[in-house]
Amino acid sequence: MKKTAIVIVFALPVMVMANTFETKIEARKTAFSGIETGLESVDDLIDGRNTDWQEMINVSQTLVTHGNTLETAFPSGSKEGSKAKSDIWDKPEKFNSLLNKMVVSFDQLSLASQNEDSKMAKNALKQAESTCRSCHRSYRSRW
Repeated sequence: MKKTAIVIVFALPVMVMANTFETKIEARKTAFSGIETGLESVDDLIDGRNTDWQEMINVSQTLVTHGNTLETAFPSGSKEGSKAKSDIWDKPEKFNSLLNKMVVSFDQLSLASQNEDSKMAKNALKQAESTCRSCHRSYRSRW
C-alpha cells in the first residue's frame, strides 16, 4: 500500500505536467492554423475599393488573439510531441523577437482595418507573412 501511495505521489505531478504541455501544444497548433487561415482571408479581402472592412476587423482581431495565445504557448519542456525545433527553448531570443514582430503586425492590421486603410493593411499583411516565413525556416522541423 505504501509503495502504491509513493508511486502515485511522484507520478501525479508528472502526469499533470504532461497534460499541461499537451494543452499548450494543442493551443499553439490551433493558433497557427487559425493564423494561416486568417492571413489567407485577409489577402482575399484586401482590394482597396470594395474591401469588407467589418470582416477585416473581425479577422484581424482573431489574428491578434491567436498571436497573444502563442506568446505563452511555448513553456519550457513543451517540445515533445511537436514539430518545433529545440532552438525555441535553447536560444529563445530570436524566436521571441520574431513572435513579437508577428503580434505587432497583427495589431497594425487591426488598426488599419478599423481605419479602413488598405495601404496600411497591405503593409501589415506583408510584414506578418514575412515574419511567418522567417520563423518557419528557423524553427519548424520538416519531419
